[in-house]
Amino acid sequence: MIMIKYSQDKAATLELKDIKLLTKVILPAASPTILAGFVNSLRTALVMLVFAKMFGAQHGMGFFVRLNAEFGMYNRTWAGFLFLVFVLFIVMQVCEKLHKYLLKWTG
Repeated sequence: MIMIKYSQDKAATLELKDIKLLTKVILPAASPTILAGFVNSLRTALVMLVFAKMFGAQHGMGFFVRLNAEFGMYNRTWAGFLFLVFVLFIVMQVCEKLHKYLLKWTG
């Protein structure tokens, strides 16, 4: 918040108004925090989706993992679990690439 206020003071010195202030000062200053929140929310949403599928659905990977665990087919349980981890890993890598692309200037 302090960085945004400091940036707004610089923008006022340059006499930036409205859209230019928003696009050139406020959004670039807030974008690292916005993207970090997006990644955390996405990770939490994917984990909650898997748990919801495990206990409330009749189809899907969460159901597959739970069903095979109940029947003692642990090789299939681990295969399903590792598949879910792999999907989460790929999604997080895509988010990391997007983060690096959108915020190159943060270094």
